[in-house]
This record gives sequence, structure tokens and C-alpha cells, in this order.
Amino acid sequence: MCGKLNSERKNVSTFNDLFIDEAVKIFETSSALIQDEDTLSNIITQISEYVPEKEVNAIVAQVLSWHQGRFVEFAQRANDDQEEGEFECLQWKGLPLFKSVFDLGIYQMLLWELKPKTIIEIGAINGGSAVWMADLLKSFGLECHVYSFDINIPCFQYEDVTFIQGDCNQIGTGMTASFLSELPHPWLVIEDAHVNVTNVLSYFARYMSSNDYLVVEDSGCKQEGVAEFLSDKAEKFVVDTKYCDFFGRNMTCSHNSILKK
Repeated sequence: MCGKLNSERKNVSTFNDLFIDEAVKIFETSSALIQDEDTLSNIITQISEYVPEKEVNAIVAQVLSWHQGRFVEFAQRANDDQEEGEFECLQWKGLPLFKSVFDLGIYQMLLWELKPKTIIEIGAINGGSAVWMADLLKSFGLECHVYSFDINIPCFQYEDVTFIQGDCNQIGTGMTASFLSELPHPWLVIEDAHVNVTNVLSYFARYMSSNDYLVVEDSGCKQEGVAEFLSDKAEKFVVDTKYCDFFGRNMTCSHNSILKK
């Protein structure tokens, strides 16, 4: 499983990876022992050293689900008190979509309100997010182009989406000033590459206009970088609490980092 996470996500941890990583290592070495809930009891103690009890229970339920299989008899399902969901990613047109249901709901409202003409996504991964946003905007009847940037880009083409290859450590080379100056506003800039975060945010901020949005995803572990970016820009960017707290305080992958200029 760890190999799957690394190969499909290019070693970038998502919101589920961080808390299950150590537990997965244990499960991999103990997979022959996992047949039912009773046989898991000997390794639950080991897992508890790495993750909280709530997450342990979720992982146990998931492993049992894997062994049970996708299709089961009704009677077996009726007697199953499992309440946890799947750890698999949501998909859009068969492409993994590394966003929670909270963020999918928040984005569709933000996109309708903002009506962006340009979306710049830093961190393309497999292209699922870019394709989803392009389709959503088309369903809204809005004209917008999505530019999705990554060091490794998808090998397919899609209407209203351009994948741009480049390195976040040299962001100005892949996303030049002359190129950005020609892109129509409003903008939605999304940072989801986890590389050179503060400098990447600062770079795009130079070219953003009033009312443009800047969203930093998976920002629970990026708070220091976001704070550093905002330290001399507090008067230019504000947190949009409507979206950060729509489902509860920071019930989004973008903790205090759905920002309006």
C-alpha cells in the first residue's frame, strides 16, 4: 500500500496519508495474521503507539472491509456495525481526486461566487483536480482556463486545461512574469505542491489583483509558511471565514488559508 501511495501521488502525502503511514507499515508486516477482528487485537497495541484511538478504529475497520470484499450478502451487511468509510480517494472521470467532500462543496460555492477567468493550480499530480474544475466551470456556463503546474505532468490533454511542466524551486521559469501578466482576472491560485511554499505564494501574490483568491491546500502542516508569507502582507490578504468555517472551524484542508486579496 505504501508503494501505491508513493507511485500515484509522487511521494506527496495527502490528508489521509499522514496518520495511517506508520500503521500501514505494521499491517504490511502482519498481513498474514489479519483475518478477522479478533486476530487484529495483537497488533492494535503497536498501532496505538503511532496514531490516536479514533484513527486506530478507522484503520481496523478498513482492513476488515478489505478482507470482506466489495460485494457481500445482505444478511452479512445487516449484522455489520462498521461505521467507518473508505480510505480510497474520490474520483472524477476515473481520475483520483485528492479532495475531501468538504472541500468539494466549498470549492463549488467559491467558484460560483468568484467566477474566475483563470485558475492556476500548483501541483497537478494526475490531473484529476484540474479536469474537475474545468468541467464544473463549464457546467456553470463560465469561461475559464485552468493552468496546472507540476514537475511531472499528466500525459493527456483536456479542453480548457493546460498542464505546464516546471519546478516550484524555480517557479518564475515555468510561470514567467510576461505569461502571468496576460492572464485575465479574477484569478483563483491554488498551492498544493508542498514545495518552496512561502516563495511560491509570494511570487504569485505580485501579479494578483484585488478580489483574486489564493488557497493553500493541506495547510495544517504549512501554517508556518503561510504565516511567513502573510507577515508583510496582512493588509493585502484576508482569511475568508465563510469558506474556512462553513462546515465548522477549519473543516477543510485549507486551514486559515482560503485567502482573498
